Amino acid sequence: MDQEISVHTLFWAKRGMNRAVHAGALQLDREKLALGIRSIDEERALQAFRETLERNLRLEPDGTPRTGSFLRDDVELVDFYVAEESEGFPHTYRNESFDYTVTFSRPGVAAIVKIKYPALFTVLDPIVWYVKASAELVYE
Repeated sequence: MDQEISVHTLFWAKRGMNRAVHAGALQLDREKLALGIRSIDEERALQAFRETLERNLRLEPDGTPRTGSFLRDDVELVDFYVAEESEGFPHTYRNESFDYTVTFSRPGVAAIVKIKYPALFTVLDPIVWYVKASAELVYE
């Protein structure tokens, strides 16, 4: 039963991550957009990512779980990356430490968070996942 719940928690976390990077990728740089350049505002993207992750994983702003969350331990943002138009596309982002590679064909966001699943029973040790996700700016 513990394994089943842990897998459900992983899927729940991945779904929340997908929503969070998508929210980040929607944060256009308005000044550049006025010039006809599609670009992501990195500061706003990080803020939207954090707020969406907090809502989806039921976290406080500091990453600690709220009452009712599946989690008991803090969620840690390990990496947050914005693929900018200045890098040219296609552009490949690599994080060797976490064996994560994504190729962007337009501006986008990638992120990795560390999530610890607390075993409900003593059969399993606590499980640590590095949940990864990416999203691109959607247009045309």
